[in-house]
Amino acid sequence: MRIRTTNAALAPRKSRVSSVVMVLMALVVASCGGDTATTTTADSGTPETTAATAAETPTTAAPTETTSGSDGDDPLAELAVAAEAEGGSLEYSFVLGEEYLAPLVNPFRERYPFAEVNITTGGALQLIERVLSETQTNNPLTDMIQGGPLEDAVLCNDEDLCYDFVPEGAAEVPDELRFEGAPFVVPAYFTFHIAYNTDVVSADEAPTNLADFAEPEWSGRFGIDLEVIDWFATELAYYGEADGLALFERIAANDPVIYSGAQGYEQLAAGSLPASINAYSLLLPQYIEAGAPIAVAQTDHMIALPDEFIGINTTDNPALLELFMEWLFTEEAQNIQPQSLGKTPVVPGISVPDTLAELSGSCTGDCELFFGTSENFGDFDTRVEQFQELFVSG
Repeated sequence: MRIRTTNAALAPRKSRVSSVVMVLMALVVASCGGDTATTTTADSGTPETTAATAAETPTTAAPTETTSGSDGDDPLAELAVAAEAEGGSLEYSFVLGEEYLAPLVNPFRERYPFAEVNITTGGALQLIERVLSETQTNNPLTDMIQGGPLEDAVLCNDEDLCYDFVPEGAAEVPDELRFEGAPFVVPAYFTFHIAYNTDVVSADEAPTNLADFAEPEWSGRFGIDLEVIDWFATELAYYGEADGLALFERIAANDPVIYSGAQGYEQLAAGSLPASINAYSLLLPQYIEAGAPIAVAQTDHMIALPDEFIGINTTDNPALLELFMEWLFTEEAQNIQPQSLGKTPVVPGISVPDTLAELSGSCTGDCELFFGTSENFGDFDTRVEQFQELFVSG
């Protein structure tokens, strides 16, 4: 398998936080199914029930023995002492809340009992705007935001607000997964797949590339998840702007079923939707493990997105921020990623569940694992407009 994390054909660019993106984000949040989580929201600072994820609530991986931050056996002990001396808290923002993040955050809290971690949730644009507002009013609160190319593009590329830090633990990560020079850390990643119902579609009939979905035999028999604009943008980066748009125009003309999150996975599991063009690795394993007749196709490339942890350089607690980022690359934290969060860890030697390994196994040999980043996404507003025109309003 070949791995590509950047695309030189598209240079870094400025992005605009526009009303077009806000409208789409509102549509996505309104249409999400599944469980809810109660956490602090970005606008009011009060508890509010928000759509957390179409997936079931993640379960916590079996805890390992914990130590205090000052334990001499802890390789991060010196940094932990500095973090404790700061006396502050880690203000952590993510689109999903405490319930989703508990498997990752609670073991950190247990290992370092002095560490107070407060989670704020909200829409992606809402959380970005919160950081910008804090900066403009000289009232910095957010220490770290978890996200992807959108957050990176606005906060790092446009506003130069990202904390420059490379964890020592990242030295174990293979070169092709290090994202050298990036203003964020990547402890794991997730992927998108062509998935199909094996009761309805045989392995020989299954599509193996996007172009197959433009063929007459697939007219009206496949779905596209409305929520994953980042998949669409990364596919355009992979194919190139002109060729990619031409391909998606053919796909859009073949009457795809447009769905949002868990809705489409339920249809895929039931067989009423024979295939999905962009099934998400955070959701697929749950359905496969529950016995749904779903398989993933062998393809010539696999789209991946880095799970970016972005420090904010106005933090008042740099040692605590660095401690958390270092901890993400420990064996304890790396084991949590596949077992409880459905993500592929970047440190070699970490065991992953069979279903997650099956997804990775759909890209072997000369298949290319292609990462979406702010360097190759293009302009976000443009990508939203293109996707809407192709699959929503068109």
